[in-house]
Amino acid sequence: MEKWIGVWKRSKTENYGPYLKVAMPNAPWAGRQAMQHSSITHDININETKLRVLMTSSFTTNDGAFELGADFIVKEMKGKKVSEKAYWDGDALCVLRVPEDGTREILVKR
Repeated sequence: MEKWIGVWKRSKTENYGPYLKVAMPNAPWAGRQAMQHSSITHDININETKLRVLMTSSFTTNDGAFELGADFIVKEMKGKKVSEKAYWDGDALCVLRVPEDGTREILVKR
């Protein structure tokens, strides 16, 4: 668990363009392209069962707090409700997000 604590700079992503298209369907193509190629840092803190991920880019800041292993928590992101949960999959830290309409699931695995 301690290996995830700290400030991390994104060095590579897989399928980030398609992810942005699903996660932000109303964002313009140029905006998604800029986000795809922007520098992103994640400041990750874990305290027993609490996880906090502060994501910062040149476009936005997102401060996420989770209870590891807890059931879904309903949050509001940019005016829309989403259900999220954080859990361990082996030594991988996972955050699963399901938008209110339930049409898709977005899994971020670190």
